Amino acid sequence: MKKESKKVEKKDNSKLYAVIITTLIILGIAIVVFLTYSDILEPKPKYIPFNDATYEIVDDGVEVTYTLLGCQESVDSSYFVLNERTLNIYYDIESHDGLCASEPDTDFYEISTNNFDTVKIYYRIVRENHASCAFGGCDVAYKPIIYLYPENTQNINVKIKNSDNIIISYPKYEDSWNVTADPNGNISYNGKNYYGLYYEANNSVKFDVENEGFIVKGEEVEAFLEEKLTTLGLNERETNEFIIYWLPILSNNEYNYIRFATSEEIEKNIPLEISPEPTTLIRVLMTYKEIDKPFEIVEQHLEPVERNGYTVIEWGGTKIN
Repeated sequence: MKKESKKVEKKDNSKLYAVIITTLIILGIAIVVFLTYSDILEPKPKYIPFNDATYEIVDDGVEVTYTLLGCQESVDSSYFVLNERTLNIYYDIESHDGLCASEPDTDFYEISTNNFDTVKIYYRIVRENHASCAFGGCDVAYKPIIYLYPENTQNINVKIKNSDNIIISYPKYEDSWNVTADPNGNISYNGKNYYGLYYEANNSVKFDVENEGFIVKGEEVEAFLEEKLTTLGLNERETNEFIIYWLPILSNNEYNYIRFATSEEIEKNIPLEISPEPTTLIRVLMTYKEIDKPFEIVEQHLEPVERNGYTVIEWGGTKIN
């Protein structure tokens, strides 16, 4: 009888071990799935000064006014921290595809004005919802936007020759954009007004790290872009919109490899046909790659560009995978 008891006990223990092992396996799988599909392990980008935000101190708090460009929106997680009589206000911003209207927003923060002397406002891009990434690998020309500046109001036809590569566009691209443009850059199309023609497209050219370019610290991106985009012929507004779109992405990297594609590379990648042909055509395509540490490279020479007469400008960027 004792021997039978031991055999039964061994069988019961084996069942218990099997249950424990199965439970641990299921738990492990669940943890892996959770970490894979959640953003818990993704490093949060750092906050940077929100230079386009202004504030007014009122009797019972602070009013903050800000304008988000490039289809950005607050994700309703703004908060403030009081630190040694400085009121620090933080915004989490979501960026997504599109060419969106720029309208100011105002937020009110209720706090006793006796508690602070200075207000500082910061923001970061916490999420990027690009439809482009859903179409295979994100090897994409992001946010190319075309500005038209004729010398007189006139009809202009803009055609993207490899339009099969277009992922998203606004206004919607159908065979071409046949628009009316004013010297100030205003564009009329199908009864609506726009300030630019926006699209994103899969690249035809495989961009890579070359033996020339620039190594730029994340904290130095703003000054770098202001200088280089001016050299390439962008005006203040175009430069401002470029930086607003790309600064939160590039400044969050320790270092960036940056190279501006040549006119020949851009035309091969996304050929444009514009009628009537502009006197000055400036196409800026920034290629970039996040890097951990700098390396030796030949600095890319950028030839200064002057705008003369009827001018067409395009800017965009692409990540080197």
